[in-house]
Amino acid sequence: FDCVSCSLVVNFVPSPELRGEMMCKMCEFLKNPTGERYSLLFFVLPLPCVENSRYCDLNTINLIWSKLGFKTLKYHQSNKLAYWLLKWEGESKVDKTFTVKKNEIRKGNNRNNFCVVIK
Repeated sequence: FDCVSCSLVVNFVPSPELRGEMMCKMCEFLKNPTGERYSLLFFVLPLPCVENSRYCDLNTINLIWSKLGFKTLKYHQSNKLAYWLLKWEGESKVDKTFTVKKNEIRKGNNRNNFCVVIK
């Protein structure tokens, strides 16, 4: 596809490992970009997954996109949602040495447990 929309999907994937797998698969759905054609991903998460998670933050999500070969064209937050428009550069930089683990980033009893794990 030239463009994939993944809006409020990853947050419903049942485990952090499967969320990571799904994010990695985004590259497989997109056509290889050419000089004349972009390959785009529109991605949306509930804002609490980014702003109030014990294990995930904007830096974590952006690191994953970067390693997968995506460049952020636009990022926006509304009162309830976080939106990305990403351009795939055509080459993932994820190898066996890249991992994202379930590490506590923020402490507190009011945090949610949203997490993305890449093994």
